[in-house]
Amino acid sequence: MWREARLAFTDSLAALDCSVVPAHPWIHGLGQQTDNGAYLSPVNAIHYLAERLAGTGGNTDVVIMMVTGQTHENFMKGLNSLVDVFPAPAFTQVRRLAESAATLATEKMQIPAKAGAGLPVAIPLSVPTSRAALSAAAISEAQKAAGAGFSLEG
Repeated sequence: MWREARLAFTDSLAALDCSVVPAHPWIHGLGQQTDNGAYLSPVNAIHYLAERLAGTGGNTDVVIMMVTGQTHENFMKGLNSLVDVFPAPAFTQVRRLAESAATLATEKMQIPAKAGAGLPVAIPLSVPTSRAALSAAAISEAQKAAGAGFSLEG
């Protein structure tokens, strides 16, 4: 049945082609969204994966990597451990979603600061056309300076 395992890659690991099917609480219709966060039970995750794999037909080798936790901090600890050694795009996406979900709970309760009077601080205008015009002007000035000649006497 289920068991915790420590996985390691051997030195003779060959290249591998595989399909990755993620199951996480932020997939529409899969997870449960509450005021306290997003949840997905292991049973619901397995049912979802079984439905997705049912259409493959024939015998297929399947590896399921599941990260669970009783609290968000516990879940993030396990997920970070997995992503640190196996940074597959599906796992890094779930980490980003979990991190943003954790900060969203705090950020949505913050009242934004009132806009100050006047204009925002001036910053350099940098768009491709203005950069091209400024570069052309700098080249023109350099050509004029090069054509003017120079004197060793100062």
